[in-house]
Amino acid sequence: MIDNRKLLFTVTALALIGVTALFVYSTTIQPQAVSLDEIDNSLVGKVITTNGTITHARTLSDGSLSLEIASLNSNSVLEVYFPTSEFEGWSGGNLTPGTVIEVTGEVLLYQESLEISVSSAQDLRVIAEATESRYDLWVIMDSVEMFDGMKVRTNGTMVDMVTIYSSEQLVGTSFSLQQRLENQTYSLECMCFNQTLEQFEEFDAVSVTGDISFYSNKGCWQLIVELVEPE
Repeated sequence: MIDNRKLLFTVTALALIGVTALFVYSTTIQPQAVSLDEIDNSLVGKVITTNGTITHARTLSDGSLSLEIASLNSNSVLEVYFPTSEFEGWSGGNLTPGTVIEVTGEVLLYQESLEISVSSAQDLRVIAEATESRYDLWVIMDSVEMFDGMKVRTNGTMVDMVTIYSSEQLVGTSFSLQQRLENQTYSLECMCFNQTLEQFEEFDAVSVTGDISFYSNKGCWQLIVELVEPE
C-alpha cells in the first residue's frame, strides 16, 4: 500500500507539472494577426492582433475608454474597449483621432456589433502619432477628453463675444466657437487673453489655435486661444 505522504507528494507533483505545462503552452500561443477587413463573426471568442487609425474616442461613465478604429484602405471599422483599470495608468501616447494603433484582445459580439476587448495596457500600442494638429471642431468635441492638454488648431464661427476688463484693465476676450454638421451644432468655449479681438465681429468664420483644458469653474471644456485668424 502506498504511504499517504508519498501519495500526497505524488499527486501534488503531478498537479504542479500539469499547471506548469499549461502555463508554458499558453505562453507559446500567439494571437492571430488579422486585418480589419478580415474580422467577422467567425473570430468571436478568439484573441487577435489588428491595427487601424482612430476615428473616434471617448471615455465612458465608468472611466473606461471606447475607441473606433478604421482601415484607410476600406470602409472597415471596429470598436475597441479599453477597461478602466488599464486606461487609468495609460502612458503610451495620445489616443486622438488620426493616431494609428495596434491592439491585441478578444473579439466579442456586443449589442450585435463586433468589438475587441483589450485586457492589458501592453496590448495597445501607438504605431504612429496623428500627423496634424488641425481638427474639425466636431471631431474635437466628439472625443474632447482625449485632447486634454493638447495644442490644436480648429475652425468655426465666433459667437457671444465678450471683452472682459478687471479694474479697467483688459483681461481678454471670451467667445464661443461653433460648427454645424448634419443638423447638430458643436460648440467650444474660448478665451483669448490680453486681446480685444476688435478686428472680428459676431458670426465671423475663423481659424483658432490654442490649448484645450477643462475649466472647472464653469464646468466645461475650454480652448485657451493663442492665435485667431480669418478663415
